[in-house]
Amino acid sequence: MSFIEVKQISKTFKVAKKKSGLKESIKSFFKREFIEVKAVEDISFSIDEGEIVGYIGPNVEGKSTTIKILSGILIPD
Repeated sequence: MSFIEVKQISKTFKVAKKKSGLKESIKSFFKREFIEVKAVEDISFSIDEGEIVGYIGPNVEGKSTTIKILSGILIPD
């Protein structure tokens, strides 16, 4: 029996697209273009009662986002 079970969680953020140059930065002040960045995509795992786990990986891989979703700070897509 799983103590914690996560099935296919995903989270996407909208980030403003930055352009170089003074003219482009002034234009982007009035009209912004956004791109979507996938922080977490289809993560599934289960942890049994009494099991000790470590959640490791390289920087910018969605570890903090996953923990925030599990604790209720962020809402998954």
